[in-house]
Amino acid sequence: MKRKIICVLLVAVLMLSAGCGKEITEETKTSAATETTTETTTETTTEITTEATTTTKAKTDAISAVNIYPSKAVKYINNSFSYASYTGDYGLDTFLREGGAKNNDDLLVFFTQCIALGKVKLDFTLPGIGCSTIAVPSADGGYYFGRNFDWNYCDTMIMVTKPSKGYKSISTVNTSFLKVDGIELTEDMIRFCAIYSPLDGMNEKGLCISVNMVNDGNATIEQNTNKTDLTTSTAVRLLLDRAATVDEAVNLLKGYDMHASYGYMIHFAISDKSGKSVAVEYINNKLYVTETKVLTNFYVTEGSKYGIGSKESVTRYDMLNALIEETPAMSKEQVRDALSTVSKNSNEFKTTVWSVIYDQKNMTATYFWNGNFKKAYVVTL
Repeated sequence: MKRKIICVLLVAVLMLSAGCGKEITEETKTSAATETTTETTTETTTEITTEATTTTKAKTDAISAVNIYPSKAVKYINNSFSYASYTGDYGLDTFLREGGAKNNDDLLVFFTQCIALGKVKLDFTLPGIGCSTIAVPSADGGYYFGRNFDWNYCDTMIMVTKPSKGYKSISTVNTSFLKVDGIELTEDMIRFCAIYSPLDGMNEKGLCISVNMVNDGNATIEQNTNKTDLTTSTAVRLLLDRAATVDEAVNLLKGYDMHASYGYMIHFAISDKSGKSVAVEYINNKLYVTETKVLTNFYVTEGSKYGIGSKESVTRYDMLNALIEETPAMSKEQVRDALSTVSKNSNEFKTTVWSVIYDQKNMTATYFWNGNFKKAYVVTL
């Protein structure tokens, strides 16, 4: 059923003071009670070193990293890899209050109204994706959540959000899916749409989440119990803004009707800073939770669906679990090496667009682009 979305022109494009939300500009930021630091775009290079555990069999190379500082202005690492931030209200309460989104068309109506494109319709395109996630203790007493995003080469944006109500977060977005016939989206338009389109992320409480696809024929997720509706990416946004723990995240998901973006079957890997890590799967539209440190692209819920998915994803799953068994607590370098081992650039698999290691204790995200594990880009939340 169609539902009216109450939303006026977006401040990211037309500097609104009401409606979808209000972004806190650099001029007003210093007067905001919730904002205590000023962002800079200065880049510095550092060597990330972490203490090796006693189970380490060989010294790994230190990570050569560039620190990046997302701000309102979109900055580019290369032509396809960018970063930005948004501070203020971006309308999540309005989006949820008006019913959320059952599908991409609903979400695109929200985007279209918010970014003042009139009757021009945005379009989503996304073929199948394959991903790997790993959650392990770190050598300094915290936890790491690592993720490979395996897909065709695409434009990617690192997005830092600082909502007026909710937790700050770092997230990663495939921005290639946004298209408008005959119109080139501005960077501010893409930046706003990216807020609602994350595929992985970490918030200031240390909660991490990743979207992974499951290859299960025509199966999809279409819950219809008269609850507020969420699509895959808007669910990630909700959890990053509102959940501090795995339990809180699962309870939030139970309160909404899930609808798989693009019609693809997906599952979520969710981890928190206590070390709890689970897979959330929807089988026959029922939510299941399974504790696991590794997730790839097949079902891990016990039952008739267990093991259904891509065959090579089972290989990646086994490889990562073997590495965890060999080295239960890892350095950041070892997590990088684990992601490299199962990346699609390094063996029979295809392409890993980005890899990221979320440090749930020190609140950093360390990115590797297009399978290059020798150069990293670090964002501190």
